Amino acid sequence: YILKPIDIDKLKKAVEKASERIVANAKNELALHFIQTISEENDLVSNFSVHHNGKVIFIHVSEISFIEARLENSMLTLANGSHYHSSKNLAQFEAVLSETANFIRINKSVIINTHDLRSYSKGELCIIDMKSGHSFEVSRRRKSEILKKLKEI
Repeated sequence: YILKPIDIDKLKKAVEKASERIVANAKNELALHFIQTISEENDLVSNFSVHHNGKVIFIHVSEISFIEARLENSMLTLANGSHYHSSKNLAQFEAVLSETANFIRINKSVIINTHDLRSYSKGELCIIDMKSGHSFEVSRRRKSEILKKLKEI
């Protein structure tokens, strides 16, 4: 309600307060959407949502070639070569994708989709080559476990 006479300072404060509530509500909706995306009720997540250029884009899990950890977020690289940033960290992706047999975390900063795997070396330094041309080093601690999973493919 606006009552006369109008106090400009009170009006400015009311508009600022309303703006803050709108922003807070939008953040709550993003958090709720994220929770629904990785909800434990979903046995298998088939899509991830990412925010890109003011839109929410849904990416099917099978389209993901690999996921790399960044400073405070993750970058999803799709099989077609496109990249999308996500506010989720790698551990959150790993928890959700652990239900999918074809995703493996190979080191502290990369999860790969084995469907996009081109080759891997079995030497002391294990390197995984992806169809996209990217190469990643396998963690030495997890090398035997990862090689065992790769042999099962």
